[in-house]
Amino acid sequence: MRIGNYNRLLAVLVFVILAIGVASCGGGSDPTTTNPGEINVGNNNPPAQNFDGPNQYDGKQQPGTADPFDPSQPIQQSLGSNIFAVPTNSTNNAQLLAKSFSPGQKVAFVAVNTNPAYLDAHYNPGTQSSPNLPQSAYSVNADLVSKGTSSVNYTLADLQAETLQSLGDINSYAGMDYSHIQMSPTALYEREAYANGNVPFAADDTIKSTSALQKGEVRYFLAAEPTIPPPTINPGPEDPEKDVQDLQWPPEYLYSQAGRLVSIGSHCYIWLTTEVNNGKPDNVQYTEARLNRMAREFDTVIFPTLTEAFGEVQNYDELNVWKDLDKNAVLTGDDFDTNGELLTELPGEPDTNLRFDQRINIFIHNSFNPGGFYTWGISQETADALREQGRDDLIEQLANVGSTLYITSDNFPNNDDSWDAAFSVMAHEFQHKLYADNGMPTRQRDPEANFSWLNEGMSQLSIHLCGYTVNSGKIVPWAITNQVVPYLQDIQHVPVPTDGNPQVDTISQYGATFMFFLYLYEHYEPGIGKRIYAAGKKGEEDPIALVEVGALQKVVTDLGPDDTLGTADDVVQEVNDTFEQLFTKYSIANFIDGIYTPQTADLFDPRFHYNTIDLKGTINLAGGTVVLPGVKTGVFPSNGTYPINSIHREVRPWCSDYIVFGGGDGRDLQMNFYTDQHMKFFMLPVTFDPAQNAVTITPNVVINN
Repeated sequence: MRIGNYNRLLAVLVFVILAIGVASCGGGSDPTTTNPGEINVGNNNPPAQNFDGPNQYDGKQQPGTADPFDPSQPIQQSLGSNIFAVPTNSTNNAQLLAKSFSPGQKVAFVAVNTNPAYLDAHYNPGTQSSPNLPQSAYSVNADLVSKGTSSVNYTLADLQAETLQSLGDINSYAGMDYSHIQMSPTALYEREAYANGNVPFAADDTIKSTSALQKGEVRYFLAAEPTIPPPTINPGPEDPEKDVQDLQWPPEYLYSQAGRLVSIGSHCYIWLTTEVNNGKPDNVQYTEARLNRMAREFDTVIFPTLTEAFGEVQNYDELNVWKDLDKNAVLTGDDFDTNGELLTELPGEPDTNLRFDQRINIFIHNSFNPGGFYTWGISQETADALREQGRDDLIEQLANVGSTLYITSDNFPNNDDSWDAAFSVMAHEFQHKLYADNGMPTRQRDPEANFSWLNEGMSQLSIHLCGYTVNSGKIVPWAITNQVVPYLQDIQHVPVPTDGNPQVDTISQYGATFMFFLYLYEHYEPGIGKRIYAAGKKGEEDPIALVEVGALQKVVTDLGPDDTLGTADDVVQEVNDTFEQLFTKYSIANFIDGIYTPQTADLFDPRFHYNTIDLKGTINLAGGTVVLPGVKTGVFPSNGTYPINSIHREVRPWCSDYIVFGGGDGRDLQMNFYTDQHMKFFMLPVTFDPAQNAVTITPNVVINN
């Protein structure tokens, strides 16, 4: 499809802000999710308006008083001229009129729900529940009419003021310049390195050449569930009738899984579970060369990239790794007293000397769950065992530490040198380690939907920063098929700034937070992660405030006496976007890069383009080819004819929606929007025609089918 027909007159779109009452909104379901590569055609529901009924909006959110925009505020001429915010009246309605809406022309709208009541919605232990996200919505009527002339009561200044308030000033943009070709994510690493005063890809001067451990040594990792449990406890010969049903092994024996040291890097130890090949390298899956390459990948890619992007490792303490357990031991009922307490002392103790080696432990373990995890702090079982030994001081000292990344053995293919899937999980988990080390905020989460959007979002970004990118296919396949694609196709319902909520598909939310933090890292002053971590270390616990610290821009307000940009006498002002501004720009960028073809990229400024990901790209995975779908977009009229009695679109708080209109016949397109004060609308691609005091549709714009 194309927006604009080169051989026809341009349509003129005129905003007429009417003082009509907000009509009641009827029912209507959300458009169904489409398959990858398709554009959703939306749905037409029964009329949302009831002009004979109460003069109020009866949608899922309650309307409130909207703050009117102030046209007298300073006007910036350097706004993205192809995107304008849609002004609404005091009752949050607007009527739009497109003059001479011709065949082949199209106009798009981006809706963003910025309801502040659900910003960073999260589990409240006091109520024992997560807040219910309202199924908020907006409605649109559209028809082709012969209006003739239209009254216009806005100016370019009005539109610019509204747009400036929502999107900020392009002059303060401090992100990456738009590139017409997809860039490597190493460009982000280079930006971070230079911002920190470092040379990217420089040799590591702190590489340690010695190790206190030798290959082949075995340790026991308490955080990894054993798939081979310890022997069953049966009654002993002294009391063959003893009830042994409630007798248990000590926690370090019951919950641990053994690992053998198979590779030593400058920043890591690689451990292989003894439940595979007795923890020894083989010639099919865990070859010596692959294991050494894994250590080298962590040392030369993951460790330097993520410490540059976020912060340094603060400690290497770990109490969930034990030594000297006797896994050949056998217990019977005779080893327990009448209260079930173990009488026999079994060997084993935490390996507290590991921290002196200053290496991250990476444990390839067996698990019933794919992927990997990172855990910090000592387990309850370990704490209980230390308490029995009178080591309360050690419990207190190391209660908030951990230096082991757990990578499930399912991530490693048989007879294949490609371990990118495992590397991507390793990068994800290492950010969690850095997050914990640097005192970043944690809080209780809903047990039915365990998810931390700030922490998980930065870990998702870490995969990309280290080069295991979506478009390259060098990533765990389900990160694409189960996370990114479902998010893009359900972008109306999966919020970003929401901790785990049973209403939200948590798997899709991984895709949401990845996209959001990638946008943040591409479009703001470098040093984003360092600023966020620094604020967290100082005690800032609000994730929204932390993100806003990262959303820093700088604008030169005075060139100084030499009148030359980029010299020492420039006067620079720092500006931080609000979360609402950041999220709004992110939502628009997802549409522009998710549907418009590259030939039209210059229509929009660099704030609305990604540089290191292609939202419409084709990805070759081991299990087949996946085409990223771009964002789910409603195309109207779905049946090819007007009028459209009602388009009812559900958009949860901190989600976005996208609709495109075409099918003109030369008459005027009249549209009525009904919403509340939290829904913001943006129209594109349009330019302002001062001669007609109206917005005109930008020609020669192509939309992917």
